[in-house]
Amino acid sequence: MPPQPNLTSFIGDTLYEAKMSYGRPIWIRRVVSQTVGSDLVTTDVIEQISIFKAVVLDSSISREFIQRLVSIVANRDFTYGGYFDRDEKKFMVFRPDLYQRATKTYFDIRDTDSIIYKDRRWEILKIVRFEDDQGFVITGQEVKGNSPESHPSLDGKNRLVFSQTAEQS
Repeated sequence: MPPQPNLTSFIGDTLYEAKMSYGRPIWIRRVVSQTVGSDLVTTDVIEQISIFKAVVLDSSISREFIQRLVSIVANRDFTYGGYFDRDEKKFMVFRPDLYQRATKTYFDIRDTDSIIYKDRRWEILKIVRFEDDQGFVITGQEVKGNSPESHPSLDGKNRLVFSQTAEQS
């Protein structure tokens, strides 16, 4: 089906208004490569893009229970498992915000990336594209107990390389 100009412009205008009214800064981060040296020092090469205004929708928190399948099949009492809280958020990103001037390409969001929002890291669970790639709705799950690595301020470049070394004395 060919693009419908009225629908496409309506979606773009609506996303732009929501972004300008409710936008919050987020970072989308991808680990490009990871190497471990002979002295067990891990070096990560990270690609990151700063999005100045993304619409962040409310969280939905649910309590879930995990139990081993062996216990369920054997019809035994609870022996191993536990409850945990799962926090999900939706992030709306406008397509032009993903443009990288340095490479003149758009940042391609993958489900292996993570989002940094308010110094918390969110794993991407699902990506939904709007009509004609006007934008994306990204569902993320918070990674608890693991603070994100320090991230640069919004005035940084889109591509950054972090490295960490340790010396034995």
